[in-house]
Amino acid sequence: MKRNSQDFLVSKQNFDLIPHTEVKGLLQTHPSPKTMTPYYDHPNYLSHQLDTHTFMSFIYNNARKYTIQRKWKFVQKHCAKQGLLLDYGSGLGLFPQQAPQSYTGLAFEPNQSARRLGEKQQVNYIDHWQNSKAYDVISLWHVLEHLSDPFEFLDKAYVSLKPGGHLILALPNYLSYDAHYYAQYWAGWDVPRHLWHFSPPSLQQLADEKGFSFVSKTPMWLDAFYVSLLSEKYKHHHFAWPRALYRGLLSNIKALKTKNFSSLIYLLQKRP
Repeated sequence: MKRNSQDFLVSKQNFDLIPHTEVKGLLQTHPSPKTMTPYYDHPNYLSHQLDTHTFMSFIYNNARKYTIQRKWKFVQKHCAKQGLLLDYGSGLGLFPQQAPQSYTGLAFEPNQSARRLGEKQQVNYIDHWQNSKAYDVISLWHVLEHLSDPFEFLDKAYVSLKPGGHLILALPNYLSYDAHYYAQYWAGWDVPRHLWHFSPPSLQQLADEKGFSFVSKTPMWLDAFYVSLLSEKYKHHHFAWPRALYRGLLSNIKALKTKNFSSLIYLLQKRP
């Protein structure tokens, strides 16, 4: 079955979602825009904004503060107790900025508009990340799907991690109930900003091929509600909030059995 979706956020363009020829379960956005900047530097793209003037941005920013705390608890529980963390594709850099005393948090962000905002918050950005066994942890919170070449990135991450170091990847899961229910309106597609679309089997195959042990996958419970809310808005439904709460809750409940949550945190470890 042919899959497609629309850029509901910025351009209103339609895009196809085509299977990758070598990685089973991996989909690719087609066509891929020649330049991505116009799709990010837009007031509707909340992850690159600090604004709280609208109700939606207020909710988003407060949820972001909560999830940052949860992310650091995850790092401290599952990875090294202390060390150097690189947050790749860090956006405003709020996650590494709030590193606990046991960690040094660095941010890498190619989008200059987001970086300028982060620099005003005294975020520690780097221009070029080290390639040789420098980091205890590399994190990508909903970033790998944005990269033009995730395969090359995983090779570079392997070289850049210390022996036994961890790679954290948070990704949407198009096998989730909410993805199935909303179909082309599912906000998790987020084309064309999301150039790639992962499922747990495709991520596990990639991890193995790139020299990582697949340690675990953990649900991101709030994502089902946020993605459902955006999807309801894309469908122009009345009563979007109660509908989204219902669909998000139903998605999480169904995922307790299927393990296909709306978004998942994958914990990978560098093999010797």
